[in-house]
Amino acid sequence: MPSVVEKKSVYTTFIATPGPGATDADQKLVEEFTEELASTVSRLEQLLGIDCLNTSKQFNVFKKIVNRILSDYTKADGSWFSPYFALLTFCRDLEYLKREEIKTKYNKVRRRLIEMMTSTSWYGLRTELRVFGSLLKAKIGFEITDAPDVTLTEEFAGFYIEVTSCIFSKQVVDKSPLYKIDAAIKTKRSKRYANKQTILVIDVTDIMRYLKQGEIFDISSMAKKYASEETVFGAIVFFVTSVTGSSSMEHQSYQVCDGSSEQLKNFLSLWLPSDENGPQILECDPGHIMNGN
Repeated sequence: MPSVVEKKSVYTTFIATPGPGATDADQKLVEEFTEELASTVSRLEQLLGIDCLNTSKQFNVFKKIVNRILSDYTKADGSWFSPYFALLTFCRDLEYLKREEIKTKYNKVRRRLIEMMTSTSWYGLRTELRVFGSLLKAKIGFEITDAPDVTLTEEFAGFYIEVTSCIFSKQVVDKSPLYKIDAAIKTKRSKRYANKQTILVIDVTDIMRYLKQGEIFDISSMAKKYASEETVFGAIVFFVTSVTGSSSMEHQSYQVCDGSSEQLKNFLSLWLPSDENGPQILECDPGHIMNGN
């Protein structure tokens, strides 16, 4: 007989029950998953220093994310894996930003989190955090600014990074989701910072969920295609997190639009080495039924 599983983060109690007919092995997996989720939420609560799921209206986006993870987990189809991976990497990048020597950057991001009211804000900010983290790892100086999102300093002063994400609220019938990329570039192209000194970063992870069977998704080819068509920005960079089976990988690909700038090419090769796909972050075993809240 399956029994109720109860785990607690710093502020929140998670209650889960294995589905009907669950075996002892299923019971153990539910216990392990619930404990891991509670641990991840604890990490988020400690990073923000606030009960982000319950006490502040502004943080209701995180509550929606956790509820989605729990809801998707009951489907036993692995759909919970993608939002959970996104939450884990968000905590990773926020934790990295919170180091004492870059506390001012963390405080700026935390203020944005406090003001965050929509899921769209969440998608954008988590992509920005990934950019911040990758710049820090590459030891490239930068400041967090507004429109564009990043102002590079030190040896790459004079260059900027603008970040956007292709997000779907619903799929347009008989239309490839790749049209979202065109729309994102068109929007950014009209901004005052759209010039050869700005690198445009686009996260296209959400597009993968809507690709039709057999549709090719090759971000390297995609980067070449858009760079050859793009005459405004200095370079274009695509980020994608692929979820396959029980693991996720972070990938990136870039292409220079302005081939005359050696400084820009040096920056991109230092920031995003072309022979690295990024670390494998998470491995787990999705697909075990759980009912809970």
